[in-house]
Amino acid sequence: MLTMRGNVWLVLLAIGLGATACGEGAGAPAAGPASPSPAASAAPTTTPAATPKLEMPSVLLDVRAGAEVSRPGTIPPAPGGAVTRGPETHAVDEAGLVWLFDQAKSRVAVYDRDGFVRAVAVPDVPRGAGGLLVTGGRLYFRLADDHGVGYRELELDATTGRVLRDVDLRAGAASIYPFERVALAWIPSTQKGVDDRLGHDAFGNEYLRHYFLQSRAGQCFFVVRRVTPFGDVVAEACFDVGSTARDYFVRRDGAVYQLEQLYTGASLDRFAVTQIMSPAR
Repeated sequence: MLTMRGNVWLVLLAIGLGATACGEGAGAPAAGPASPSPAASAAPTTTPAATPKLEMPSVLLDVRAGAEVSRPGTIPPAPGGAVTRGPETHAVDEAGLVWLFDQAKSRVAVYDRDGFVRAVAVPDVPRGAGGLLVTGGRLYFRLADDHGVGYRELELDATTGRVLRDVDLRAGAASIYPFERVALAWIPSTQKGVDDRLGHDAFGNEYLRHYFLQSRAGQCFFVVRRVTPFGDVVAEACFDVGSTARDYFVRRDGAVYQLEQLYTGASLDRFAVTQIMSPAR
């Protein structure tokens, strides 16, 4: 026979069972599928970086110095000096013409793949000017101090050589260059393992020159890289240029050109312009 406490527990048990049955009725939302355990989840995948395209250099110009109108000149060493100077800045226009600042003859010499085309006299451009840029029928030059800081820029008519603008950057004038132009002479002293910035193209790609920490036989001394705005290296130009490179020119379409000074023995007597990277698009 149940006691009073036993009857109370039976009543409570019945109420609890009824409540459970109501909770499992049609009015309750259906239970969703069980969540997978962390162990059963698929591991995240990563897309391997694409191998950079290896660019093959193509020589556009290889010309010897000389007194002829078709050849660039050289500037002999100053008294007590030991350095012969020749063309130290260049540009390649959209038509593929090579423009070489022949400072010894105060002119800009123009060449195509077949040789000399014409010359533009620029008597008002001082020796040592760099950063040659040719665009829109204009020539641009910049003069910089020993620390690579530009202090003067000139804009000239590309046909007549007449100076159109001459600005003093030290007086606060804005640059008259229509777009970026970095000259090798303005890059800080080369440091192994530190990338030199050569400039950007119209698509936002950056061009860097890397100097290897160690150089072995068969290994590049320098490598030039095309880096996208997202930081991906998509192209490389790798060959030994030693210390002969005098200038790099990044064209707006991403083609990269290098001006080299070449020696016969100890004599500087040749100059070459090489396309080391093809256009980006």
